[in-house]
Amino acid sequence: MRLKPTLVGLALSVLMVSMAIDWTDATAGQSPTDIREIQPSELERVKYLARAYVYEPQDFQAFEKTCWEYEDFRPFYNNKIEIQIDDYDASQIKDELFTEYDIIVLTTPRDTLSQHDKSILEEFEASKGIVMPSGRNAYKEISAIRCRFESSQLRSKQEIYIWEYHSTNLDIYYPEVEGWFTLENAQKNAAVLEQFYRFAEDVVDERPFHGGKISIAFFKYRWMSMAGQIVRMGILREESNLFPPGWAFYHELTHDFTGYDGPGLMRTSTAGYVSINIAFGETMAQIFAYYFDSTFKYDMGSVQEMKSFWASKLQEYENNKVDPYALNWHGHNEDQRHFEAMIFYISETYGWQTWNFFFRIAKQSDIPQPDRVDMEDLAQKDASLAFSRFVYLLSLAAGEDLRPLFKNWRFKIEPEVESLKVYRVSHLELNLSSSSVNVGDVLTISVKITDVDGNPIQNQKVDFYFRSVGESPKSIGNATTDSSGHAKISLKAEIDAGRYEVVAFYRGSKEHGQREERATLTVHSLKPMSDASKLIANAEEAIRKAEEEGRTAGLDRARQKLAEARSAYYSGLYDVAISLAKQALKLAEIAVAPTTTTVPKLPAQPNWLQTNWFYMAVLATVTAIAIILLTKLRSKRGAHADEAT
Repeated sequence: MRLKPTLVGLALSVLMVSMAIDWTDATAGQSPTDIREIQPSELERVKYLARAYVYEPQDFQAFEKTCWEYEDFRPFYNNKIEIQIDDYDASQIKDELFTEYDIIVLTTPRDTLSQHDKSILEEFEASKGIVMPSGRNAYKEISAIRCRFESSQLRSKQEIYIWEYHSTNLDIYYPEVEGWFTLENAQKNAAVLEQFYRFAEDVVDERPFHGGKISIAFFKYRWMSMAGQIVRMGILREESNLFPPGWAFYHELTHDFTGYDGPGLMRTSTAGYVSINIAFGETMAQIFAYYFDSTFKYDMGSVQEMKSFWASKLQEYENNKVDPYALNWHGHNEDQRHFEAMIFYISETYGWQTWNFFFRIAKQSDIPQPDRVDMEDLAQKDASLAFSRFVYLLSLAAGEDLRPLFKNWRFKIEPEVESLKVYRVSHLELNLSSSSVNVGDVLTISVKITDVDGNPIQNQKVDFYFRSVGESPKSIGNATTDSSGHAKISLKAEIDAGRYEVVAFYRGSKEHGQREERATLTVHSLKPMSDASKLIANAEEAIRKAEEEGRTAGLDRARQKLAEARSAYYSGLYDVAISLAKQALKLAEIAVAPTTTTVPKLPAQPNWLQTNWFYMAVLATVTAIAIILLTKLRSKRGAHADEAT
């Protein structure tokens, strides 16, 4: 149901009741702690050379202004040195320094530290630990330090292993922190974060950082987590559990799609529209987290909790007649919860796809994007204008004029935005004759355009495009809707094999807003199909041969990869099948016979008789001679006695 602008006041008054009823219906029979399972990602356990500890005691206000010098952990990990950065409110060096760490990096002058810390540093250096003072650049020296550990000039105090995950989107480093890390949960965590990346990319319609990878590391002394192309996750809070993932993961990654790295340094091309101040950015992070978890249902407990919480905050806002210009828009505070509740209400009322439309409309809009990200006083003209433009773009995405709603919430809409027209919503339905075709096959693409009440809109032009990842859309034609709102084109798929998005774009009219829909198309080459079949057969033969030769150690993984290759082949993913079949073939070829651990036989210990046989033989001989002589002597005496008689 869509609310008419004239009914905004009534809709607001019944909001709490309707939200409670909707929630009860949606979650009937469902446990608040329902957790969705996911196919785990593969991680690699990598042995590291050393462990470094970065120490800088300062307060959070100082941190926000300057940031720590060694927040970028990548140079350390690239040199196989684990890094643990202490929290911003650290008061003294950690006690486990002597047993766990090989390197200390200071970011403040040594003479400013406490006597306790100075004593620890002296003891650490005496135990052959490396202390890098604040005046030196650890990044420039880390490579040389690595060489010293590799050449055994230095030795780490412990064996250090990091579990690594690498994809085209993410690099993630999981330390084996006792009580927090398990391999199973880390594998699931990597899979969910990869899924969230694709989810956010679909909503924002763009990869952040110009397509650059995001790196994520975990810090066991940190309470707070921070976003950026380097995401630093603190693990002291329960919300940083690996699986089911806490919202902190989604929250920080959202900042990478909707945030900024300073004035004019937007992480995506439309981030400025939703980041005019910190409260805006924090709100978007919360909304994305809810949108994702309510879609994929990993932790419905959090979804239920936030839905009820936001409903209560909006009720509180209305009951207290809160002045939005009296709120603290710096963010990271309770005031921003009111704005979160407003945006949540709009998302629930007009559908969460509103945000998919918002970013696409913003990208094509000529509405100026704010060039500042610190507009916390909304009463100022530039901040008020940026806010008004946000409301207007959100109205276009919702297909309904939201300006009366925000006025009812006591916001001002600037005159130059008030005069802009908001078009009625239109719906665009896109269908493909097949989502998987071979090169040269005929593909039919059809659409249907209707208004908000489901009535067809005729005589409207629709443009069609193919788009591959990282490439500009390629026009493939257009069509005009008939009396039933339908339009279609048919064409041969004369394009390279691969995955494409089929894009249907309706530019709108004087009465209806523009709309865009997308569908995924997989185009296969016949040669990869043949190659995949041959490689699967080769892998099957290699596994059979290994079994006959008794080389069964490692064959389980080969069989698993073969099964995955077959599944990909039957799904038409021939390139994937080729890759998996090659892995299965290699694993089968390097399989070896199982090794059995045998206990080496110790040399038989000689017994007493074996050791002393010679002496026993001599003794026996002497005894025998003695017996013979004694017998002869007795015989002679007996003979003499007879003669005497």
